[in-house]
Amino acid sequence: METGRKKIILITQRVDSRDSILGFFIDWINEMAKHVEMLHVITLGAGQYSFPENVKVYEIGKEGGFVVRTLRMMGVIKGLISQVDGIFVHMCPEYVFALAPVNIFFKKPVFLWFVHRSVNWRLRLSSIFVSKIFTVGKESCRLKTGKINIIGHGINNEFFRPNLIPHQAFNILCVGRISPIKDQVTLINALAELKANDQMNIKLILVGDVYLETDKEYKNRVKNKIVEAGLADSIDWKGSVDYKDMPVIFNQANLLINLSPTGGKDKVVLEAMACGLPVLVANKSFVDEVGEHAECFFEFGNASDLSKKIEHFYNLGADIREEMGKEFSEIVSKKHSLENLIKQIMHSF
Repeated sequence: METGRKKIILITQRVDSRDSILGFFIDWINEMAKHVEMLHVITLGAGQYSFPENVKVYEIGKEGGFVVRTLRMMGVIKGLISQVDGIFVHMCPEYVFALAPVNIFFKKPVFLWFVHRSVNWRLRLSSIFVSKIFTVGKESCRLKTGKINIIGHGINNEFFRPNLIPHQAFNILCVGRISPIKDQVTLINALAELKANDQMNIKLILVGDVYLETDKEYKNRVKNKIVEAGLADSIDWKGSVDYKDMPVIFNQANLLINLSPTGGKDKVVLEAMACGLPVLVANKSFVDEVGEHAECFFEFGNASDLSKKIEHFYNLGADIREEMGKEFSEIVSKKHSLENLIKQIMHSF
């Protein structure tokens, strides 16, 4: 059967173009729809979306525990399973082993997309029942299994593209949930070091808010650091930003800084590169994308090293930064395009 004639079930957490975390998945669904006869999307929650006629969304709700949600999901799948050719699960390994009867009795292939530095029992158990696990890179899914398929990130290069918005200051951009693993405090400390140089007109655009209740204390720590450093007037903290509005944010900046340690490749770095931004990262797994530019890396948690690297980019000519941005945009288009990623996933069906 040709891929375009297949019918597939897709399971994901949320379908909403405004969602700051999962809004990008709208693009995935629209791209998948080009390759199938029918795409049945089962989600815990739905908001704003627009899909072609061959996409049907089933919202099962987040209420109740895992068992209750699974029963609601299986109620939907029961009516579809005889019609479909397989199931694709996005970032929910717990639902893979819940689907074990589908794999065992109906012989329908189940595929999982997973990107996270941790390997827990849910992922290990789900690996028994999946045909393949798709991920970004070797650091993005560290489970030891021959089922891993590295296919890069899916960046929509039509959505994220260079379109620089003129501005006076040197705008640094930091995007991500407010959390110790994202290490925003190190960035504030680095900017505090640079503040002594009155000749540098630097502004920080900070995008993100707490995602977990346990991170609220860290958010307060970041706020206090900003006040203590006297940086309140130099920082535009935007909080959560709808996914659909992110290209404008990227194109207001001169440099993206990502402070996460080495691990899975943070998608926001690739989105920034697609928009033609130079990037400064602590995550060494990005060596495949920016390896020839050693100045794009700093030591994780080292504010002094970070401040020196920021100063380097500040002093670079705008034309040099622009050329670097063009190079990065082309790399993302070649290695991480959404079109190529979806083709690889759909080919498995």
